[in-house]
Formats: sequence, structure tokens, C-alpha cells
Amino acid sequence: MLGEVYRGPGAGGALPVAVRGEVTAGRFYDRGDIARGARVAVLGDQAARLLGVTRVEDAPAVFFNGLSFTVIGILGGIEREQRLSTSVILPPTTARDRLGLDTVNRVLVNTSLGAAQQVARQSPVALAPGSAKALTVLAPPDLSRARKGVQGDVNGLFLVLGLVSLIVGALGIANVTLVTVMERVGEIGLRRALGASRRQIAAQFLLESTTIGLLGGVIGAALGVVVVVAVSAVKDWTPVLDGRLAVGAPVVGAVVGLLAGVYPSLRASRMEPVEALRAPS
Repeated sequence: MLGEVYRGPGAGGALPVAVRGEVTAGRFYDRGDIARGARVAVLGDQAARLLGVTRVEDAPAVFFNGLSFTVIGILGGIEREQRLSTSVILPPTTARDRLGLDTVNRVLVNTSLGAAQQVARQSPVALAPGSAKALTVLAPPDLSRARKGVQGDVNGLFLVLGLVSLIVGALGIANVTLVTVMERVGEIGLRRALGASRRQIAAQFLLESTTIGLLGGVIGAALGVVVVVAVSAVKDWTPVLDGRLAVGAPVVGAVVGLLAGVYPSLRASRMEPVEALRAPS
């Protein structure tokens, strides 16, 4: 949808829509004013404030080159083209006939969602078929590319946080398992004295650390699913869950627990029975 052509101080009647503003006092000039080349003007809200114009019922006027233009409205709430808030806006025919301003130097285009890139490619040819390369087109970035870029950044951030969490979890499991080994020196010595091999001692503590990691993965996956479903219910969204992640989390937890328990289990398996029985428990 074409918004409006901005011609220096002159602009068409649909300008408030193009700049996403609203007339806060009086009215905007209409087709009749444009057809007649009426000597009327609309002030931007900041320009009206600087000139002390707060109402238009008394028909205040502004002067250009000795010509008076009656202020019929004030345009405020401008979201695009903020410089218009300090401008005096005239009908295009009035600006051309009265002041000799007829050069189009800026075009604002409102587009439907997803059509900005196509309109940006076609606008130069439509506006200036013979000199399209002389126009500079500024279009908002493609939403799909922006979304993919943001999604990639978010995924990367969560991947880093996940790796940090895994490292912290592995250190925690290793520390807990090592403390357990030191507290159970007497038990280890007794098992060794009764015939348990080094491999059996190592397997015992590896199994314990793997179980801790597995339980941590299960609890983490369950909490993640609950949080996703709860947030979706509050926001009226449709929850989308990847079953592979829910199943993979316990597996990853078990692997982390297994790796974290390697050193403590090796330390436990290397204890000599006599020394372990002598140690206080």
C-alpha cells in the first residue's frame, strides 16, 4: 500500500497515515484544499508549541515570503519522520504554486507485512522509470532473516549456558563422589579384604556417579517441559516440544556423571586393603 509522497514542505492528504501520526487539533487538509491550492497549513506538534499555537478555532496564520497561510490543524504522535513535528506542512499544490516548491525529494511507503523487500525493488522503477538508479531506497530488514538471526543468537547463547551448566554439574558430581570415597575408606578396605577386585570397586562408584547424573538429567528435562507448558498456557501459545531433547537430557546427564566419576572411582580402586582398614572411617 503506497503511503504518500513528501514534497519538501508540501505533502498529500494521506500524510498522517504514512507517518503514523494523528491530528490532535483541527483537521488535515483534504482533496478540496489540494485541488484549490488553498493557503492553509498544518503544524507539527513541536512547531505549534514553539509558535504558541494551541488551538485553531481562531484561525491563526503563519507567513512565508510575505504570504499568510491559515493554520487548520496540528499533527502529533508522529512515529515516522520525526522532523515533521517541527515543520509547517502545506498542500502540494499550494507549495508548488505559491512558493515554487515542486521537487519530490522523499517518498514514504507503507507496505503490507512481508512485502517491504518487493516494494523496495519495484519502487524506483515505478517512481522514476528513466532514472531509477538515481533513487536511494531504504527498506526495513527482511523479517524472516532478522528472525533467523535472532534465533541463531539465542540458540548460541543457550548452547553456551548449557555447556557451562554441564561443566558445573560435572564438577559437582566429581566433588560429591570424591567426598563419598573419602568417607567410605573403611568400607572399601573391607570389600577389598573380602575379595572384591579393583574393577569392582571402580564400577561401584562409577555406577553411583552415573546414577546421580541420570537423575539430574531426568529432573532437568521434567522441569523444562513443565516450564514450557506453563509459559505457553499463560501466554495462550501452543507448546512445541522436541521429544529428542526430553529423551536426550537424561542420557547426557548419565554420560556427564560417568565421566565425572572416573577420577574418584580410580582413586577408590587403587586403595590398598590394609591401609584402607587402618584409616579412620
